[in-house]
Amino acid sequence: MMREISLETEVMVLKGYIDFYNTHKEYTKEQLYKDYYGMHWEHFYNKKSLDKFLTREVA
Repeated sequence: MMREISLETEVMVLKGYIDFYNTHKEYTKEQLYKDYYGMHWEHFYNKKSLDKFLTREVA
């Protein structure tokens, strides 16, 4: 059974992950996708679904 999550909560959670990624150099994009999407992360990773929000400059 899927749990019901409000869109506002979902956006806050996602924004938290994105802000953390953008401010922590050691946190990889792959890890963000794994943490946020869980077991289906590779599908979204391959589609680059969050990349437009990930603004950290890669050294």
